[in-house]
Amino acid sequence: MQSSSWLLRVLGVLALVTLAACQTAPKKTDTSTSAATPTETAPTTDSTSEAQTANDYGLVYMMDLSPQEGWLEIEADADNRFYLNDQPVLSRSDVLNVEAMRNEAGNGVLVLDISDSAAKRLTDLTTQNPGKRLALIIDGTLLAAAGYKEPVDTNRLVFMVGSAENAIIATRFLQGEQSAPASSVN
Repeated sequence: MQSSSWLLRVLGVLALVTLAACQTAPKKTDTSTSAATPTETAPTTDSTSEAQTANDYGLVYMMDLSPQEGWLEIEADADNRFYLNDQPVLSRSDVLNVEAMRNEAGNGVLVLDISDSAAKRLTDLTTQNPGKRLALIIDGTLLAAAGYKEPVDTNRLVFMVGSAENAIIATRFLQGEQSAPASSVN
């Protein structure tokens, strides 16, 4: 029941997101952070904490711009639709550490360090679903839809999230605060 109300909330927000996106997302998630400057770093709350257990819903989902059987169709506007698998790839409990960063151009970057078991699950899913996207959804807001060509086999995910402020707010949210970032699809 709780997950269906959360899903309706996600769908409502996603339907409002104007996919300035059918904008092209990077074809491969950039996992290097050499061009990024840390703005805030802190470990997420312990996955066994009461607050996190209560709010441990999906964080990263599989997404595509083409229809997929069993996936939810989201209408961004009259001309643009995307398709979201409602089963999360990663949840907050998979995140060991989160960092808000800024790249050389000053854009926001969110870096997620994930557990070994989550990394294996991510590799398996991206192997089974080549050429899709990883949709980063924070508190019902689609922040990034990073594409990949090859299986993702790392414990560190890097998402471009628009502004540095979005990265900081997303970091704080993942640490247990409830303010959501402004929408931004990259």
